[in-house]
Amino acid sequence: MKTPVFSLFLFISALLPAPSAQEALAVKAGTLVLAPGKVIPGGTLLVREGKVFAARRDLTVPAGARELNLPGRFVAPGLVDCWSRASVAGEVREDSSAWTPGLKAADALDLEDPAWEAFAREGITSVVVTPDPAQVGGGLACLVKTGSKGRLVEDSLFLQFSFTANARNRERPPTSLAGQVALVRDGFRKAGNKGVLARAMAGKLPVVFACGTPAEVQAALRLAAEFRLPKVLLAAPPSCRPLASILEGAGAGLFLGPPSMEAPAWSLALPAELFRRNVSFAFYSGYPSRPPADLRLLPALAARHGLPPRKALEAVTEAPARLLDLSWRVGSLRLGRDADFIVLDGPPLDPGSRVLSVYVEGKPAWTPRPGLEKENRK
Repeated sequence: MKTPVFSLFLFISALLPAPSAQEALAVKAGTLVLAPGKVIPGGTLLVREGKVFAARRDLTVPAGARELNLPGRFVAPGLVDCWSRASVAGEVREDSSAWTPGLKAADALDLEDPAWEAFAREGITSVVVTPDPAQVGGGLACLVKTGSKGRLVEDSLFLQFSFTANARNRERPPTSLAGQVALVRDGFRKAGNKGVLARAMAGKLPVVFACGTPAEVQAALRLAAEFRLPKVLLAAPPSCRPLASILEGAGAGLFLGPPSMEAPAWSLALPAELFRRNVSFAFYSGYPSRPPADLRLLPALAARHGLPPRKALEAVTEAPARLLDLSWRVGSLRLGRDADFIVLDGPPLDPGSRVLSVYVEGKPAWTPRPGLEKENRK
C-alpha cells in the first residue's frame, strides 16, 4: 500500500519535466574510474544537466544523447587543489592589521586570470583559494571551478588563521607565536553569537590553521581544544618532521604541501606515515609558489614511497572533498556529483600519463587536441 508521502512524490514527479535526451552526454571510456578503488573497465558515464546520472558497463545510451567515444582512454574524477592563492596573491593582505576574519578571498578573485586554464590543463577542476597566510586572522576561503575562465561556486568555504612566521611582523603586532595565539584566543572570546567565529565554534564553518613548525601545529591544536572547535584542519609543509605523531589521535585533518627541492629524504615518506597513523590528509599544489602540475605528481611520488596507490589518488580527489565537506559535489564520479572529469591516455597515477581533455560539470573546460577524441550523436 502506498503511503501518502510516496503518492505525493509520484504526483510531483509526474508534473516535473523529464530531462531531455539532448541534455544527456554518454562518455564511453576504455577504463572508467569513478573513485579511488572503484574502476569499471569499458564503463559508460551518463551525464545529465552537469551531474553524474548513471555509470556502469552495460549502460543503455538514451536515444538522441551525445556520445563521447574514448576507446583505450582513462576517464577519472577531476582533481581538487585544497589550498592555494590563485589569482589573489598580494590582494588579500592587510599590512596595517593582522586581524581580518571577515575578509573574503572571493572579493579579490580575478576570474579572467590565465591560471584557471593552467589548472584545468593539469586535470584540476576545483581550486580552493585562501586569504594570505601573512594574516593571523586571515578570513574566508572560496571554491572556484576551472576552465578558460574561473567560476566562483562557494564564497565561504572555511575560516583561516595563520600561526606561520609570515604572519609575525616587526612593524605591527603580533610579533611572536604567543602573540598570534593570544590574538586568536581573544577573538574567539569576544565572538558572541554572530559572525564567522561564532559559526566556526558552532561547527558550521571549518577552521584551518596555516602552520610551518611543530610548535605552531601544537599551538593550533591546543587552541582548537580550548574552544572545542568541531572541525579543525591544518595546512603544513612535509618538512615538519614530527607531524604524523603530533596529529595521531588529534582528530584534525591535514592539507599537505609539496616537498621543496631541499626537502630531506624522510619527508617523502610522510604521507605513508600519516596513513599508518590514521591521519586524514589531502595534497595541495602550493600555487603560485609551485605550478599546478605539482599536484598531479604528488600522488605518484607518495605511492613510490610507501603510500598505497588507492590512498595516493584519494589524496587529490575524495580526501580534500571529504575534509572540506564537499563530498556531495566533487572528488568522485559517484551518482549525483558534479560531472567533473579528466580524460587521460594512461592510469591517473602514472606521471607519464597525458591529460587529453577536461570537463567541468559535463562541459569542456580545456579544449582537447584535434583527433584525440571522437564525438558523435547516437
